[in-house]
Amino acid sequence: MVCKLCLLNKKIVNSHIIPEFLYKSLYDKKLHRFHVLSTNPRITKKYDQKGLREKLLCEDCEQQLSKNERYVNQIINGGGVGVWVDDRGPYIEVTSIDYSKYKLCLLSILWRAGISSLPFFEDVKLGSKHSEKLRKMIYDETPFQEDKYGFITFVILTRNNEVLEDLIVKPESIRLYGHRYYRFVFGGMGVFFQTSNHLIDKKIRDTYLKKVGKLLLFKVWGDQMGYLTKFAKALKKYNKI
Repeated sequence: MVCKLCLLNKKIVNSHIIPEFLYKSLYDKKLHRFHVLSTNPRITKKYDQKGLREKLLCEDCEQQLSKNERYVNQIINGGGVGVWVDDRGPYIEVTSIDYSKYKLCLLSILWRAGISSLPFFEDVKLGSKHSEKLRKMIYDETPFQEDKYGFITFVILTRNNEVLEDLIVKPESIRLYGHRYYRFVFGGMGVFFQTSNHLIDKKIRDTYLKKVGKLLLFKVWGDQMGYLTKFAKALKKYNKI
């Protein structure tokens, strides 16, 4: 079979669409399994033990992606990678992030979801042009500029200000500020990926991951999840960005 990333004819292995470390808090402690839930009638309630996987990549490409995944795992779950976290009220500022590793990891999730045939990711329709651009970027390990395939990030909290980690939501395509975004929820975060080629308002672009290693995570509470898009539109009202 042909690997979707390197395009070579190799033995293909089961690939996680969303990295397994982002399922960590969903696992049943006794049986190491989690519920797969969706409003899609074709996705029946069931248990899974290894996350949502599909035969997409060869072992070499899996290892290539796993390097960046390990780095992001260390940021999210702790691991001494040397980032700085500053709580600024409505948002959290994280600095000293490795721009290349972080952006390659996040965009690889978007790309894998876009090429997946699993019903859970059916709304992520990137099209051949975006898919190929992302594939080449990921394979060559050359992340795009800040405003190209940028993403807005939220941290999802309980009313006790604890991160709501045990939630993965079926990705959706949304329109935001007149542009196409794909909304993912995993690992206690909501991530809105920009796929539109048109110029985004500067205040929105300023929230994207920066090459200097700065990322803003806007706070939203779990009981407001139905208002995530509305909350995102309120970003322009913040005067500190």
